[in-house]
Amino acid sequence: MDAAESTCLNCSAPLRGEYCAQCGQRKTNRNPTLREFIGETFREMFEWDGKIPATLRALLAHPGLLTEDFLAGRRARWISPLRVYLICSVAYFLVDPVVAHVTGRPVEQRAAISFTDDTGGRVSLDELTPEALEALASAPIFDRIGVERLKRIGNNSGAISEIVVEAIPKAMFVLMPLFALLTWSAWRSGGARYPAHLYFSLHLHAAFFAAIVLPSLAKALRYETASTVLGALALVYSTWYGGLAIKRVLGGTTGQLIGRSLVVGTVYSVALLAVIVGITVAAMLQF
Repeated sequence: MDAAESTCLNCSAPLRGEYCAQCGQRKTNRNPTLREFIGETFREMFEWDGKIPATLRALLAHPGLLTEDFLAGRRARWISPLRVYLICSVAYFLVDPVVAHVTGRPVEQRAAISFTDDTGGRVSLDELTPEALEALASAPIFDRIGVERLKRIGNNSGAISEIVVEAIPKAMFVLMPLFALLTWSAWRSGGARYPAHLYFSLHLHAAFFAAIVLPSLAKALRYETASTVLGALALVYSTWYGGLAIKRVLGGTTGQLIGRSLVVGTVYSVALLAVIVGITVAAMLQF
């Protein structure tokens, strides 16, 4: 190896391996062969993205492993927690438009806002009788809205449902720091700082979105039975996943895990429900 090859061509630091310890650039040849050119092109196109399938396999098959490795400093082999979350959440939200584009037919409209009538059946807001609408408008929750606005809401209930469904992912992203705060408070004795719980929250939410991709795909394709079965399996998987991930990353006895998880899950669910109600009310007030 000549002097030029023994130093980094980017920063001139001495080379003691395949990568420069100073700037991180890979050892390169000033006058590459065709084989080197093809190899470098292949690496640029696929080497970084090659981490994605490996990271997703680890995320889904080994609950808590990514967070454990990230906190232990073993990060080079995986993509970042935020990127994992973005990939999984975007995959979920692209299901409907991709299916609509591929099949050439619109995805079925989301369920409109509905109520239970006197017979126990479900009716949409625009199907209520004038008397029922008047009674609903006098209820504590709706008394400030008025009959006319309730009628407009009924005529646009499908659009309102779309607004709510589209806003839920943003709400979950905003609530991730809250989930991290809850786990940090519940497992504070473990010594991990709050950012460690943020990493854990990102991975856990990413796994949740990945788990509901298949049920959402089946629903978008109008395979209702498959969607129901896959949805049930996703729920079982998410419960199993959350328990193992918490035990692996946060630790504690089985009793502590169950008790703390129930508290964290309850508070987080109440917060999520409150946000969804707030989003729904805000969407209604647009009409």
